[in-house]
Amino acid sequence: MAGKGPGQERGRGRGRSEGPALPPGRRPSQGSASASRGRGGPGAPGPRRGMASYTKAAQQWATFGRAWYLLDAKMQPPGKIAAATVMRLEGKHKPIYHALNDCGDHVVIINTRHIAFSGNKWEQKVYSSHTGYPGGFKQVTATQLHLKDPTAGHRMVQVEGSLRKSLVQSPTQSNVGYYVT
Repeated sequence: MAGKGPGQERGRGRGRSEGPALPPGRRPSQGSASASRGRGGPGAPGPRRGMASYTKAAQQWATFGRAWYLLDAKMQPPGKIAAATVMRLEGKHKPIYHALNDCGDHVVIINTRHIAFSGNKWEQKVYSSHTGYPGGFKQVTATQLHLKDPTAGHRMVQVEGSLRKSLVQSPTQSNVGYYVT
């Protein structure tokens, strides 16, 4: 048997030197039931299919990570901007949404000076507040409020009034930014 490597004289060709020689086409038994069922063992096609051999970090980052959204309020009604803002702030667009989880994104609203009310709402719409003291009832029209602070209509009334009243309301309000351009 010149020219053959070690262990090839026994008929297997795998370099094994122990055990009896086997006829061609037969494999040694492994002594387990999984080898006979086709799972595991030397004749298995590959790793088991039940568990993934990779992580889903990229998918989880896209789902759980906080994104930044830029909304342009130019010539838009405040209610429409507030509805879009609240949906992103609360995270209702995500598949992992739950009412008590703070899973929302950050929102930046620009051009708040150029919002548009329909009809005669600049003079008819009245914002009311009360200080809690006797005689502390205050009313201001949309025009007066907008001239004083262009972001006040969104901040005080639209977004805060649209957010649900729960434990996550205060942290969610900090995820909104206003810019007057």
